[in-house]
Amino acid sequence: MSLEELRESLETVARAPSGYVYRVRRMNLQRHALAGGFPAKLRETAIRQALGQSAVADDDDNDLGERALELAAYFDEVVRQVIIEPPLATDADLELLPPQDFDWAVGIAMGTVTEDADGQPLWGGGGLARFREAAVE
Repeated sequence: MSLEELRESLETVARAPSGYVYRVRRMNLQRHALAGGFPAKLRETAIRQALGQSAVADDDDNDLGERALELAAYFDEVVRQVIIEPPLATDADLELLPPQDFDWAVGIAMGTVTEDADGQPLWGGGGLARFREAAVE
């Protein structure tokens, strides 16, 4: 498989919930997380939960606004990585996205959205149905 074929397998053109059409790219969330892509406060919360501690630290009330801005900036960057056409270079570009398309792009990044607005699989085929077809051949 060539680099171009690999790139094409990670990208598709899809209709979003608003009806607009975008070129989207599948995001490697594990690589993103391991490379330090998550905001520091989000990482700390996840670690506290993994250790069985309260997700809310005693000093959390003091920096809620700061964390909200950090999280918003994080999701903006995630959407920029998922929607590759049209390019969303500025915050003003992101403001043009319908809210349902923004949420859809975040869902693609997180792996919770696997279909376009027409119910078609984003990444080439129907999961188990495709597996079953291959097993029958």
